[in-house]
Amino acid sequence: MIPNKLRANYFIVSIYTLFFCFSSCSESELPTTILTFDDSEVINSNFLGLGVQWSTYPHADSNQDKWGNIMKDKKRWEFLYQRLEYMQPQFIRVLDHAEQRYFRGMINQSIPNINFDRMEMHALYQVLDYCQENNITVIMGEWNPPWQLRNNQYAVWVKMIGKYMQHLIIKKKYTCIKFYSLINKPNTITANTKGDYNQYHTAISLLKNEFETVKINEQLKLLGPSIDPLLHYSKDGLTSLDWLQKSNSDSIYNAIDLQIYPSEKDISSHTITKVFNLDKDVIKQKNKPLIISEFGIRPQKNSEESHYNDSLIALDEHASRLSQMKVYENDYAVYTSAAVVQLLEANADGIIAWHLDDAMFTEANDGNKNQLIKNGMWNSLADTLFNTTSDKKLRPWYYSWSWLSQNLPRGSQVIKLTNNNHQKIKGVGTINNNDYVILLSNLTDRDEYVEINFTDNIVDKTFYSFSIGQDDTILEFNSMILPKNKHQRIGINHPLFVKLSAREMLILTTKK
Repeated sequence: MIPNKLRANYFIVSIYTLFFCFSSCSESELPTTILTFDDSEVINSNFLGLGVQWSTYPHADSNQDKWGNIMKDKKRWEFLYQRLEYMQPQFIRVLDHAEQRYFRGMINQSIPNINFDRMEMHALYQVLDYCQENNITVIMGEWNPPWQLRNNQYAVWVKMIGKYMQHLIIKKKYTCIKFYSLINKPNTITANTKGDYNQYHTAISLLKNEFETVKINEQLKLLGPSIDPLLHYSKDGLTSLDWLQKSNSDSIYNAIDLQIYPSEKDISSHTITKVFNLDKDVIKQKNKPLIISEFGIRPQKNSEESHYNDSLIALDEHASRLSQMKVYENDYAVYTSAAVVQLLEANADGIIAWHLDDAMFTEANDGNKNQLIKNGMWNSLADTLFNTTSDKKLRPWYYSWSWLSQNLPRGSQVIKLTNNNHQKIKGVGTINNNDYVILLSNLTDRDEYVEINFTDNIVDKTFYSFSIGQDDTILEFNSMILPKNKHQRIGINHPLFVKLSAREMLILTTKK
């Protein structure tokens, strides 16, 4: 149960009683959608879990930083740990700029000055210590080469990275670090590679060899190509699908990742798999894990969504143009949750939310506190930066993402729900340690009554519900507080019958 002090007064989620549909169901409550939970229809036999981007605080983790060493206060970290404890993420993604962590410039043309005892490193250790203690898989990486090495000096850069990772894995003994990602969005104009696949492949090949040289390749696997299909810039005529196909067949990569930022329209029209090439055979028949390494909602340019978002940015003196202002609204929780259902159906093995905390990133990476990239679940430094605690409050999608993460742990089987008569209602199931979870999404404008049948003989199971809807004025947000006699059990040959309100995401779970 969520500790009282973590409750957000403005965000309250409704509770629905689950009940059986026998012949006594009223005509108005006859099912409009019939789903079948068939445990033989396995989409994914070993889901790796959900996670979140939690980069350390580059403008607040040393005395020289623009905001000062705010993060030296242990209470700041305890504040973060408490919220993550409830979320139970299975992944943490940490990307850095080398110059803000361990790199101090070049001694000469070929020798970098690196220091693993800088104050900024101790902030990273706070994150890694938490992940190590809580068995969380960590993805490490760097956004781009340092500016001193951007003239394709990849050989020097990868040797730096090799020493860095060797320090963390061999000396510091962080077994939680499992994957490494080199260059963010290499298929875009903002990356050092500027859409040149061959240049990217050269860099990643050099890194693979360096990991073998320093003997960390058994633990640390390469993740790529980390592309953003919607921002694709082709320097060599290759499409984003070409990048994925090449990566899937290339032995360099141990796992495939891409970044998915659908619009609300993409989600409501159920076209995520089409827009991001996830319905192609190369992905459906993938031979490596597919990790969505950045996931969020991005409005399409010049759309009603983008105009609305821009209007909210204009009203916030601290938000950069890259912000997603709907994180303050229930809608964002509903749509991100609905998108997760579609990504699970598309056989994604892991999904990492962008991002945890507004205090992590500024648009130009210069510490301008009036250019925060607001896409987080809170701003943990709002009290110091702006003398207000209002932005430290939990936002709606923290709750929805936490519930999804809690109920879709590492090792879950993802089960297809057969939909007999209503393609607008999306659903997917999971099984883990004999616990059953059902995710249902209704993005239509009307209530639906859903009947869920089970091919397995599920006996004497109690289901609890977590609901995320547009209405933020209804009762409580944790169905665990329902009186015991309101919990419903399912017996042999008895379906669940659930009311799914308009614009609602519902999680049904037997987990206590």
